[in-house]
Amino acid sequence: MNEPPGHYGLALTGTPGFFVNEDVYMFTGENGGSIWKEGGRPDLQNEHVYGALEHYQKLTKYLAPGWLSHKYVDNLAAIASGKVACTPTWGRTVGYMEQYSPDIADAEHFKPLDYKPVGPLAQGPAEKHMFTQNDGEHWVVYKQGKHQEEAMEFLKFFFQNDNYIKWCDSVPIHILPIKISLFNSDAYLNHPDRQKWRHWLNTQRQYLENKFVMPLIMNREADSHIPWLMEVANSGILPDMVFDVVSKGKTPQEATKRAEARINELIDQIAPTIKKG
Repeated sequence: MNEPPGHYGLALTGTPGFFVNEDVYMFTGENGGSIWKEGGRPDLQNEHVYGALEHYQKLTKYLAPGWLSHKYVDNLAAIASGKVACTPTWGRTVGYMEQYSPDIADAEHFKPLDYKPVGPLAQGPAEKHMFTQNDGEHWVVYKQGKHQEEAMEFLKFFFQNDNYIKWCDSVPIHILPIKISLFNSDAYLNHPDRQKWRHWLNTQRQYLENKFVMPLIMNREADSHIPWLMEVANSGILPDMVFDVVSKGKTPQEATKRAEARINELIDQIAPTIKKG
């Protein structure tokens, strides 16, 4: 399906870098590995991460020139208008399909994967390995916050079904409720967009229920205890590692060694502050 310059087989996002973060730990997870050691130190110098970076190298011939500067919304428009055959994406993309290709904007023409691909190093059945990432609802009321009572009252108000479903309806195929009772309700399922794109909704729910997904920059549930996940995600180190391989000609071994050292240096800088906080 790769026929440049008419259309390309695949679109990946190059900028901003946090989308590259996602591809790195998803490719690694699908390959049966992780980017973290127990205790929260980085674990990049291993065959699973090498394989993920080699996968990037293989994919570049199916990507449009200059893809490192392509934004996520560029790829949504590209898949919706037929400029690429496939791209990693989520439920909000259906809005672009309806905008750019209204005559064929349906689940038969734009269909999510029904199977779970795994890398060559993944051991055991596919169900044992992560497949994709999930943007969760990370509501927090801080003990040292000045308005704790108001924050808790807001959350009580927000999660009342009548209010919560309005928020879910703002992006109806993308925002999935954390309340199973609401997920199963007619009020949620009978929304016209969810009726039209039910296959997308069912696929996302299947991935969630089978635990194929992990929150951002995690490969295992135990990674949720790592206190510097977001600092590493926002550092740009993992995207630099990918760029070193696909753009600067470095080997996966060279790129991971440099990235791992940089992450350890970052952790050494912020760990004392996090512990005190």
